[in-house]
Parts: sequence; structure tokens; C-alpha cells
Amino acid sequence: MDTVRARPSEDATIRLEDGRFLGYREYGDRQGKPLFYFHGWPSSRVEAQMWDEPARKAGVRIVSADRPGIALSTFKRGYRIADWPADVAALARELRIERFPVVGISSGGPYSLACARYLPEVVTAAGTVGGVGPLDVPDPASFLFKQELQIIGLGRRSPLLARLVFRVMLWRMKRNPDKAIADLMKDMCHADREVMSTPEARDEFVAGLRETSRQGARGSIHSIVIEGDPWGFALEDVTVPVHIWQGEEDTFCYPAAARYMAERLPNCKATFCPGEGHFSTIVNRADEIIATLTGAGD
Repeated sequence: MDTVRARPSEDATIRLEDGRFLGYREYGDRQGKPLFYFHGWPSSRVEAQMWDEPARKAGVRIVSADRPGIALSTFKRGYRIADWPADVAALARELRIERFPVVGISSGGPYSLACARYLPEVVTAAGTVGGVGPLDVPDPASFLFKQELQIIGLGRRSPLLARLVFRVMLWRMKRNPDKAIADLMKDMCHADREVMSTPEARDEFVAGLRETSRQGARGSIHSIVIEGDPWGFALEDVTVPVHIWQGEEDTFCYPAAARYMAERLPNCKATFCPGEGHFSTIVNRADEIIATLTGAGD
């Protein structure tokens, strides 16, 4: 397996057995306890920058990878969420990491649970933060906000049109990020607006958007469409300990999804955060999440 090594906070890729490249970046303490981080949507490996300082303080090494077709990772037709654990296992072997916890942020949640399901011998714990729940349910609108469900539906019906809409959306965000974030903040709770009003959060959000479209829109649209498909495994089959963090004021991934998953995961601890939203839970609970999943400080 070919590897392009990275120095701290620099990009790297590995070549997988089927010839694809998997891109990643590391944050935090490069000598610390490992934690694999799975980004949200639309975003990329650089999203984990917001946990760089908390991870350094905790002595934790974060490995953040791009999903197929996003930024540095090669697109693969027919790719499913259940295929992700094999890519993660290959990356862990290349980095000589034998056992590790995983965490999925928002749309990264299903990928964290997939690793817990299919890699129980190496995954020590799995976490989701404002995580997307299964959408093959009678009322997916009770789990996820309307605009994302609309993109999923459009991506199923007309992938080319969905890519066009996504490119226009990204162009507007890149052209005037302040206005784009101001528009997004209209649907946020107070805690999320406080977080997203800071220059650091804005810059990190825009950086993730720039990277997600590096190869165009195909990978991002495929990623969101398969989020709405059956994941390829049952929650009841996940035996690894799972920790859920969910903001009670989240206006993007609703608390009902977290409750649904917590009821069905056999070994789950769910933490519902009063007054917190989607972004604020990720930022304000970073120390707690990192310490819980890695045992940092034990």
C-alpha cells in the first residue's frame, strides 16, 4: 500500500487495495491516544481542525479522513456506508494503530456506527455528535431538517440536477461566506448562533466547504444520498459501546433521531445537552467527548 506521509496538520493519502486514494489529515497530539474522526456534510477532513486544541490538551491524536469522492479521496461508484469500515481499517493498519475509538459528527454518525458494527475487534468505542439517524423510517422528517431531506430526494431522482444545485449553493457560500452563514443562522438556535458568529467557526466552516468541492459535486451528492438509504446493518447488531451526544435545541438533526438510536443500540449511553444546538454541542462539549471516547486523563 503506497503512502504519502504527513507532518502535523498536513494532508496525506494512502492507496487502498482497489487502487483508490484515501485522504486524511491528523490533528492534536501526534504521539497521543488515537481517535478517528468522521466529518459531517457538506464538509471534509479539515472539519476536525476545531478539535485540534482540545485534542492537544488531552494528549489525543485525531485522524480525520475524507469520504470517497470528497476532497482527497477517490470516488467509487456504488459505495455504501457499510463499505467505510474497510477503508478505516486499512488506514489504521497503515498508521500502525491497532485499537481505537471513532466519532461521527452529524452526517458522520452513520459511519461511526458502521465501524462499531463491522470492526468490533479493533474499535473500542463509538460516538455520534448530533448524529443523523436511520432515514428508512416511516417519518424521516421527524429526524432531519427539511432542506437536507430535499437534497437527498433530488439526488435520488436526478443526480445531475442535484450536483448543479449543490455547485450553485457552494458558489454562493464561497462568494459571500458572511451572507451565507447569516442566512444559515436564521434557522439556528441561540447557542448555535453564538458559536457560528465567531471568526474561527466561520473560517473553519468555509474551509470545509472549499475542500468538499475539490473534485466537484459528485462525491458530496453521493454521500448525502446513501445517508438516506438503508445503512446495511441493524442498530441492534452494534455491540461496541456507543456514546451519543445530542443538543436538545438542535434544529438540523433532531433529538428524536438520537432517542430512536439510543433505544435500539444494545450498549449505548445517550447524553442530551440542554440549551445546546447542533454546532454548539460539537464545540462546547469537545473536551468531554474526546475524554469519554479515548479515556484521556484516566
